[in-house]
Amino acid sequence: MFKICIWMNIPSHHQTAFFNALDCRADIDLRVVYLGETLGSRAEEGWSPKHDLRPYEAMAERDCSPEELVEMVPDWRSRIHIICESFSPGLIRLFCSQKVSWCHWSEVPGFRLAGLLGYSIPLFYWLNPLMLALKNGEGRRIQKYALGVFGQGVLAEHAFRRMGISQAKLAELYYVPAPLAELDPCGPVESFAKGRKVFLSVGAVCRRKGIDVLLKAFARLKSGNWCLVVCGLDRMNGSAQALARRLGIQDDVLFLGSYPADRIAEVYATADVFVLASRFDGWGAVLNEAASLGLPLIGTDRCGASWHLIKNGVNGFRVGAGSAKKLAGAMQNYVDEPQRCEIHGDLSKTLFFEEFTPEINASRLVAALQRWTGAVISPAPPRAIIQQPALPQYRVPFFTELARREGVKIKLFYSSVDNELENKVAPGVDLEFVPMWLRRIGSRHLMWHSAQWDGARLGACDVLVLSWDAQYVSLIPALIRARFNGIKTILWGHGYSKDEAWYRKRIRNGIARLADALVFYDFVTAKKFMDAGWDKATIYVAPNSLDQEEIQNARTEWLGNPERLARFQSENGLAERTNVLYIGRIYKENRLDLLIKALPQIKGATPNIQILIIGRENQTASSLQALAKKLDVADSIRWLGAIYDEDKIAPYMLSSKFFCYPANVGLSIMHAMGYGLPVLTGDNIASHNPEIGILKNGANGCLFPHADVNALASSIAELLAAPERLESMGVAARTEVLNAFTTKKMADGFMSAINHVSSGRLG
Repeated sequence: MFKICIWMNIPSHHQTAFFNALDCRADIDLRVVYLGETLGSRAEEGWSPKHDLRPYEAMAERDCSPEELVEMVPDWRSRIHIICESFSPGLIRLFCSQKVSWCHWSEVPGFRLAGLLGYSIPLFYWLNPLMLALKNGEGRRIQKYALGVFGQGVLAEHAFRRMGISQAKLAELYYVPAPLAELDPCGPVESFAKGRKVFLSVGAVCRRKGIDVLLKAFARLKSGNWCLVVCGLDRMNGSAQALARRLGIQDDVLFLGSYPADRIAEVYATADVFVLASRFDGWGAVLNEAASLGLPLIGTDRCGASWHLIKNGVNGFRVGAGSAKKLAGAMQNYVDEPQRCEIHGDLSKTLFFEEFTPEINASRLVAALQRWTGAVISPAPPRAIIQQPALPQYRVPFFTELARREGVKIKLFYSSVDNELENKVAPGVDLEFVPMWLRRIGSRHLMWHSAQWDGARLGACDVLVLSWDAQYVSLIPALIRARFNGIKTILWGHGYSKDEAWYRKRIRNGIARLADALVFYDFVTAKKFMDAGWDKATIYVAPNSLDQEEIQNARTEWLGNPERLARFQSENGLAERTNVLYIGRIYKENRLDLLIKALPQIKGATPNIQILIIGRENQTASSLQALAKKLDVADSIRWLGAIYDEDKIAPYMLSSKFFCYPANVGLSIMHAMGYGLPVLTGDNIASHNPEIGILKNGANGCLFPHADVNALASSIAELLAAPERLESMGVAARTEVLNAFTTKKMADGFMSAINHVSSGRLG
């Protein structure tokens, strides 16, 4: 059992539920001492002016000496004390001199500095490092005498590291108010909104809270169907209202004033989107409250809670503090797509109850104390950040599987570089959207993804997994920064280029030598690196795979209902045709033109041949359709458009003889083989993606001479003339993919690399 005493400045309804959760635990003996009553200013903001003490709580007089304070806790010498130094420096000096166990707990330092600077963000960024350097003495005392430091989020942890505190002494412990109960909407707000959608801000009307920025951002929005409600005590003496009038938005903004804390849920109930525009907020518990009631969130990067309760692009947006333009851009997302409100709001609520309840925070505290006191011998699991250019649907099952694995804590940062692949949400994965800077230069792209650079900052993680692509100008700086900060790095990628050149290979391999391990998509490329002399201990394979569970479920469902399949084939013109299937993006590089040019020859032997093409139609598709008309084979091709639902794809798979992807094949080969379809493709292996490694010529598929139309036509004719061979190859294809190319196998390979570099870190 841990006997702890938490020393707080004043009572707060935001902390009551957390303390109750601690008190309810059998492994905690809790005492809480307050150093003063609720401040009058807080009562003006809607807080209760009186706090009813619980059995584990006590209230001290403000002028008590440290010796008088500890006498309020008779067994103080045997307790672990949790306190912020700014509350009572003398009390901490007493703990140090008496060799009593204590922990520091606070928000990010800098509140006073920010206030002195008038919350000027540029000045704060310049002077904050100096302020933290001046606090180095405090940092040395904490490092030497304290069990550890509880930081309220990553902003606090980053500051503590700048003060000289080691990562081993740091743990996160958040501000976690209880979830708000759902109440009827606030009448005055509903009367004001008159059916319009509502942006809501809760907090004091002052410069620190960025109310002026919020008003300027709202004035930029292009919509008359939204209004803004500002709930909080006016500390600007009417200047916010005057600004609203100057901006011409006074009829669309309601200044509600302060509202009783025990009824604040009434105000949240009227909102569609919650906005916290603070220039400086150590945490920002209003984001917790809004999330608990299922609201999308917009917050700034100078607010501690924004880095934890907001997953960029998933349940809201985090923007640069002080920028009306950036804030307006985030708000405009909901104006343009109001359907996002419900989607993002549901995800906010899920995130709150998965990570930010008082009970979870209590477990977080106990786990840290166990680690610091040696009650648990095993070290904390390594924290891995994975950076990706996008999060398409086919990659979601892999990251979901990876997040389930024990022994590692995964966080995913992703962007968007492909308009044809919509980003999705991976359930159970700690993920965040981070925009990418991209410029096209000739046939190449230059990309700067700040997630790479930020992931390499001191203490951000233990293992950093980066996309292995030399077109990232942020890649080399991130690898160097990670090494300087003691972060292990893994590069994940193909390991080769389809249009290989000696200089590309040299640059790519030079970048690879800066990493601690490499993860390849296929075994063939990995073996080439090992044969070239690379350290085998640093080479790993996460075989690129699809979610075969979903594929097999769809396959079983259709095969188990032959009447349904026969009806589908009859209704969709498949029953009397010999079908050959293509699924994928319709790009020139995939050489569908070869298949169309081969059709006149194929129709001679197989008049009822039908090519099924599943893929989003585009300009390339239009030119291919024109080619088919010119060759008089248009009636032998079905353009089915984009289909993503596996249950709708399955009957086309099961109604086809084999899968034909003339060139540049990728994950589609895994898709087809999962249904037991052999694959026919070109023999220029270098032109394909790594997944081509699964194809065994003549065993589970066939290769034809690259770009040879006559050879392609002959290969198709030979396959259609040998149904028994097609069947045996299909069985072999499905067996191969289910044995070695599943998301679980992919996660196994990935975990092997993470475990390798982590053991190096721990050892």
